[in-house]
Amino acid sequence: MKNHENPPEFPAAYAMAAFTCPILAVVAPLGLAPMGLGLGILALVAARRSGMKAGNWLGWLAVPALVCLWGAISAIWAADPTRALSTSVRLLAISVTGLATAAVLPRLTPRSTRAVALGLASSIVLATVLLTVEYLSGNRLSALVMEIRGHKPFPDGAKSQLSRGATVVAVMLWPAALLLARFYGRRAGMALIAVAACSLLLGDSLAARMALITSGAVAATAFLHPALIRSVLRWGLVAATLAMPLGAQFLPSPPHSWEIFPDLPLSAHQRLGIWNFAGNRATEHPLLGWGLDASRAIPGGDEELFINRMASANNIMWTLTGQRLPLHPHNAFLQWGLELGLVGSALMAAFLWQLGGRTACIPAPGARAAAAGALAAAATISAVSYGFWQSWWLVTLWLTAALCALAARVKAEDLP
Repeated sequence: MKNHENPPEFPAAYAMAAFTCPILAVVAPLGLAPMGLGLGILALVAARRSGMKAGNWLGWLAVPALVCLWGAISAIWAADPTRALSTSVRLLAISVTGLATAAVLPRLTPRSTRAVALGLASSIVLATVLLTVEYLSGNRLSALVMEIRGHKPFPDGAKSQLSRGATVVAVMLWPAALLLARFYGRRAGMALIAVAACSLLLGDSLAARMALITSGAVAATAFLHPALIRSVLRWGLVAATLAMPLGAQFLPSPPHSWEIFPDLPLSAHQRLGIWNFAGNRATEHPLLGWGLDASRAIPGGDEELFINRMASANNIMWTLTGQRLPLHPHNAFLQWGLELGLVGSALMAAFLWQLGGRTACIPAPGARAAAAGALAAAATISAVSYGFWQSWWLVTLWLTAALCALAARVKAEDLP
């Protein structure tokens, strides 16, 4: 599988993190951030003690470091300079520790790798059990969590509060299935995918369902057509990065979007309105952007919306409320252009070009499919949900990359 002359220290910590991550994402997703940072610090210590050469992995840090540097520079013109500076420092810390984890994890021994595989798969199964109970009970677990925290009663018909756990499962499912298949057979890996898919399709997280579908299609393409997937990943991600900040201003927003897309859910119309507003603001500072993490301070973003629409099919009144730009655009590609301008978008496009190419070049078909599926799931969720700079989400992405790197290094002849 790999050179085990100096396997990394703290193997139990990696297995414990693998078991903890999906479950933690369901019950307390913000806890992923300190867990990931702590694991990354252990990885840095392990890399140093094992004599790992920094050149083996620091090359991947170049573009993230430039993004952090550009974000710090943007404090000069940002609406909130302190936030821009603090966010850039936080992003650098997450990038360094995340990359260290991705570099160290593939050096685990076969025995330690088996522990990671079993822990991750077990956690995904437990997470899907919780999610299934949530969905079949009408989101009663969300109501219980709200009650325990002393919040207002959970309204009937409200969306599940466990959606972040569903999206983490959708992303980590692919390396987990491959690792399980490597040690326990292909049927075990396929069974894990089937169990998770059934749970995610039951839920009300549109992002998780979209990620499941797109990642499945991309994984199949990567497995069957390795030459095609290189272009799909590279050009698809770069096109989205560069086109979204320029094209979002032309998207229809409510109430006009209801006339064009009457069958879309209410949340989708809300996204269209946010993207239209953010796209127009992005064109005001196209080169430099508004400053790192400045979305919450964009002029006019706090304007409240209240739009009613009568659904002709069932005479139900839909009411769309909320701010024009609530904290972030809910689209990573647009957020990069809005906050960091064309410079930031170009840097992110360069990183995604590198990542897409490296993913497509993985020689083993199964490992290539798993990595491509995870990348597609992450891109899909980032395109419709969450602020990209949220620590828990970035940690999730780095941990998934580390797991994909580990799965790609497992060979049949090395299995215990």
